[in-house]
Amino acid sequence: MGGYSVTGISTDVSKIEDLKQLFNHSLKTWGKIDVWINNAGVSSGYRQLEQISNEEIKKIVDINLTGTLQACKIIIPYFKEQEKGILINMSEGVEMEIILLIWFHMLQLSLQ
Repeated sequence: MGGYSVTGISTDVSKIEDLKQLFNHSLKTWGKIDVWINNAGVSSGYRQLEQISNEEIKKIVDINLTGTLQACKIIIPYFKEQEKGILINMSEGVEMEIILLIWFHMLQLSLQ
């Protein structure tokens, strides 16, 4: 086995400067970017909405939604300029967790 190399840096996707640093690191290391994968996400578990603190909600949105959108804002113009590229946004439904909990809670209230 040979011929494969990997590299990486610690990145907080909720911070635009960290995302820019990752983008620049990738360009400096490889000379170009062909594939970008957004795969960061956090969860508060399956609890009722009123059991999730405002701080947890902010963290979920900052990482799962805002981080993904900020990364897309960085990579999409680059892919357009080079006229190619693959963008993959991974999701296991984590960013939908809050929305689902709200709907569940509303359904519970309507049944009372």
